[in-house]
Amino acid sequence: MQFLFFSSDLRYMLERLANSRVFLYKKVHSREPKNPNRVKWELVRRFSQYPVDLADVAQYPYIFSPDFTRYIDVDRKAKIFMIKDSITQETLSIVPTHILNCKSERLVVVATRFAWDDNDTLRVISNEGIERKILLTQARDGRITYKEVNFNVIPLFDRLQWARQNKLLSHLIVDKCRLPIYDTLNRLRLKYMAYKSAYYLEGRSQEAIYERIYTVDYTLDGYKGRYVADLSFTFLHWNLMEKLKEKKISVAQIDQKSFEKLIYNILPRGETVLHYLKDDGNKMTEILKRCHPNPSRKELATIQTHIPFL
Repeated sequence: MQFLFFSSDLRYMLERLANSRVFLYKKVHSREPKNPNRVKWELVRRFSQYPVDLADVAQYPYIFSPDFTRYIDVDRKAKIFMIKDSITQETLSIVPTHILNCKSERLVVVATRFAWDDNDTLRVISNEGIERKILLTQARDGRITYKEVNFNVIPLFDRLQWARQNKLLSHLIVDKCRLPIYDTLNRLRLKYMAYKSAYYLEGRSQEAIYERIYTVDYTLDGYKGRYVADLSFTFLHWNLMEKLKEKKISVAQIDQKSFEKLIYNILPRGETVLHYLKDDGNKMTEILKRCHPNPSRKELATIQTHIPFL
């Protein structure tokens, strides 16, 4: 078994072999006059005490910063996370426990909820589904400070947990959820989660969000099946929105399975069925009552279908 990974700037290569052998190489340009573009890979570090239990959570080397200069390790006795230098393996900083903490949860479970966003930013998800963007700033004396710059409450977080427990994905950030091709409802739910993360956590504009919600699913049949256009809407439910708007059908005429999928459709420009029916207060009320039925007029209605508010 051999896995090769390259840093974002292509300066380093990480090699992982069987029996937890991990090596870091640096790219060196050839000085041959006849072949100046030739490169060779020079060994700079064979990792000792590599955090195999963390690394095994996902095939992608999420514990490393994109440029491979730093990585996250854990002190299992003290139950604290550390950031280490990849070249020297020296500890650069202890991650504050309010950011990463494995004292009350299993280490491998916590490991499924963090990854590097870029060389200076961590993305961390709490066990309650609150994802935060943490900026790391290194002072002249080498001390690293941690600052939360954005956060987002992940909707339907229990569905992500369910997917992980059922081995549809291993890591909540770097893995793509492997769903059957006809599981339209869960595909739409995942697009809703991706939309909120892109907007609130990443601060993307509407145009920049499209690359998060209009993708290609290549995971079918163990990555051997056909490629599928994975969108945040279906043309069938877009057509239902049009018919509702034109008063050709009523909300009551839509069956429950189609209704749930209709609710999670996000059209271009970020529009949902509530945007489509903004001028029809009666239909909007019908939709809200169907999503949050409250026949006995209790103080808190039962949430039957989570409503995306964008």
